[in-house]
Amino acid sequence: MKLLMNKVKCINQGCGKILVAEDIVWKVRLVDAGGFETYAPACSEDCASAAQKSCLIIHEKRVRSLKDQIFQKMKVKDFLKYS
Repeated sequence: MKLLMNKVKCINQGCGKILVAEDIVWKVRLVDAGGFETYAPACSEDCASAAQKSCLIIHEKRVRSLKDQIFQKMKVKDFLKYS
């Protein structure tokens, strides 16, 4: 989200509309990879939904990756070598 002197930019990457102080915004909660929660403005419900879906796709991919992992048995020296 970019702040531009009482202006904000719509969080939806496909939109990017500049919103001024009197415009109506939809507040979207986002969580980054580190679990840090932020809120961002969207210019419409459609843009809010698109931003939410984009965030969900990223997290769903990470969950799938964790669930699909194959555990490897190895010695500590090999773990340190390859990690």
